[in-house]
Amino acid sequence: MNILINPRPNLLIDLSKNRIISYNTVVAEIDFERGVITPAGKFTRTTTNHISYVSIWLGLATEKTDKKRNDFYEYQQGVKISYSGALGEITSRKVVAGLKELKDLTLSLVDAYNQTSKRSRDLEVLRGIISGLGADLEETTKEIKTLRKVRDMVI
Repeated sequence: MNILINPRPNLLIDLSKNRIISYNTVVAEIDFERGVITPAGKFTRTTTNHISYVSIWLGLATEKTDKKRNDFYEYQQGVKISYSGALGEITSRKVVAGLKELKDLTLSLVDAYNQTSKRSRDLEVLRGIISGLGADLEETTKEIKTLRKVRDMVI
């Protein structure tokens, strides 16, 4: 099951495989346990900005590399890549906000589902991902509410 979020044009985060894709090239690996992003080499300024954006967005450090990548295809300025099956920018931001708060991918996906407009095409994508993970929407929503109540009691 692919869990793809598209927070910016030409940038894709594959949460199922923990990798960053700029345009259509895998440019970095994400290690959530260590809290670092490891670039696959040096790329264009745009791709470097993509990696940096994800690093800041997810609150992870980026390892330095001096390895130059010559196998990277540079697109013409203004090209926009469309990623089939990826969540859109707004929903992607909701998923990452949920990850930061809830520290769990399934919980963050269900939370984003509950916040997404009923007219959004992302709703169907989220429903498919959540179903593929074997999560029950109602039960997981109750779990999120309980976690927030406990958090609010502690604060």
